[in-house]
Amino acid sequence: MFRSLRTDSKLSAHRNKISVLVTVLAIGLMLAPFSPSAQADPLFGPIMDYDSFTKSPFFPILGTFDYFHLIKMSDLTSGLPMTAPGATASAGFVDGPGGLIDSVDGENAGHSLFSGDGTTGITFTFDKAVLGNLPTDVGIAWTDGYVPIHFSAIDANGNSLGQIDDSTCCDFSSGDGNPANYRLFYVIDAAGISSIHISNTGGGIEVDHLQYGFIGPVSGVPEPATFLLLGSALCAVGYRLRRRRS
Repeated sequence: MFRSLRTDSKLSAHRNKISVLVTVLAIGLMLAPFSPSAQADPLFGPIMDYDSFTKSPFFPILGTFDYFHLIKMSDLTSGLPMTAPGATASAGFVDGPGGLIDSVDGENAGHSLFSGDGTTGITFTFDKAVLGNLPTDVGIAWTDGYVPIHFSAIDANGNSLGQIDDSTCCDFSSGDGNPANYRLFYVIDAAGISSIHISNTGGGIEVDHLQYGFIGPVSGVPEPATFLLLGSALCAVGYRLRRRRS
């Protein structure tokens, strides 16, 4: 009888240890994706030669966006400022077609957004009131201008998400009609992007294919309060195990 009770006690303690281990592993697996060290740099690019939206990193995941807008300048009216839902450009006008135009869609025969002041560049600002949520994914295609090119982004709280300085390729006008020189810069931030800015060293600047979309939180992902409850449960399991041992 004594040996049987002792065996049952050992089995119960063993099961308690397994329960604690499983709980620890479950919490670890849920916390791992949220580790700051696992987060990638939010700024990416350039993607060359960017001659089609199919080369955008957003193209394969279009079905995951709550909303997505691709602004092709060739779809807009030449001679007017850019028009886009919930997005405004600080400078430039839609230009083309013509021998000096660099358009992703149609090259010289298409349209681009052109500003004569490449040093100041163009800032694209997104309106949360219009869009419902600030975009989490934004990209812009640079098609011509003096290098280096500078691309930067601002998050939902007005903080910098960083800057890319790209010195590859071209003097102004050397890219005319040549999509091999076009490149896409993009930024991803789950908390929202309020604006992006692109400029180059001098001369004018041409851009095309402004793209921006919103991907909401993944359903079923525990909130921080849930993690606190799980931590409390783990402490309770450990306390009960220590009491049984004593």
